[in-house]
Amino acid sequence: MCGRWSVVECVEHVVMGEEVMFASLSTAAVAAPARNESRERAILERGGNRERRVAAPLSTLPAARFASLAEAWRHFFAARARTQRFVRDCPRDLRALAATHPIFGPLNGYELLLLMAVHPLRHAYQIREIRAGDAGLRP
Repeated sequence: MCGRWSVVECVEHVVMGEEVMFASLSTAAVAAPARNESRERAILERGGNRERRVAAPLSTLPAARFASLAEAWRHFFAARARTQRFVRDCPRDLRALAATHPIFGPLNGYELLLLMAVHPLRHAYQIREIRAGDAGLRP
């Protein structure tokens, strides 16, 4: 359907989102640790749902970077493994990292990681909508 991403495009966007957010996380400045429980909760509650549509940053828009869905998934799993290694090996309190998200602006490292964790869920719901539409079903 015109104006709607395909499944491969959704996965490509998730991969690029992981790449962009990881770049921000891995180059984050050190700051005083700050915990904002309400913001953390909001990221977890709203970051993965599709109730509010958000325009994707240009750097994460699908651009046919992958020849197949399998290739896109391989890139996602490799990027996620790199993120997991970063978290495992990071010697600092993740809340003491000052990162920036292209839409949400300044976040600490922990908040950015929460967003990275729930972002794929948002697009899993989108893929479910696509598949239901392709089958003539309601999502």
